[in-house]
Amino acid sequence: MLLDTDICRRELQGRVRATDAEQVEFRRLTRLCKRGRYEVKGPNRVWSIDGHDKLSPFGFEIYGCIDAYSWYIIWCYCGHSNRTAVSVNKQFLEAVEKMGVFPKTIHSDMGWEVVLVCNSQLKLR
Repeated sequence: MLLDTDICRRELQGRVRATDAEQVEFRRLTRLCKRGRYEVKGPNRVWSIDGHDKLSPFGFEIYGCIDAYSWYIIWCYCGHSNRTAVSVNKQFLEAVEKMGVFPKTIHSDMGWEVVLVCNSQLKLR
């Protein structure tokens, strides 16, 4: 049994396919393009840090860090703060202290909240 939303979605897809079949086919062919290989030489070489902003309008921040080699979750933080940059840097320093190692490289987006982490990484080097 199809729900009303399924019927509406299929109807909309059919109409888009009828009006712009060329673009629909292009998106279908390019949707599953493989990216280049991402190779990391060993554990604690690259830590990937990123946040999830969907809940920030409600006062929640979610941040996490993962070791790119082993996919080990270094930390995952969910909380509320109006000082995200300080919070992310504190999480990074606590993880470094707890694990006793720090990564050679930190991979993140170019958000303003990772500036303090960058400075901490330079000082630890």
